[in-house]
Amino acid sequence: VKTAGEVEDDSDAPATSVGDAAKAALSVYPNPADDIVNISGVDVKQARIFSNDGKLVITADDAVVNVSNLQSGVYFMTVEDNNGVVYTKTVIKK
Repeated sequence: VKTAGEVEDDSDAPATSVGDAAKAALSVYPNPADDIVNISGVDVKQARIFSNDGKLVITADDAVVNVSNLQSGVYFMTVEDNNGVVYTKTVIKK
């Protein structure tokens, strides 16, 4: 029996949330990529790819993103789903 103001210790409980499950479901492939990057696991509202210096280099409204015009290197992709949740992935261009 807990008294007023007492807090139950659940620090051993696993951290779970809808966001955690969705992040685990998001997949970006192939990675490294030559020409096309596919996004699966979420309904894509918008995908954006940023260079290492933070410049927006590609915006796409689809689950298939053409990266053929990018130079080889490491990029950061944000994917916004139809619920407004934003995910971040690293993409490597061959």
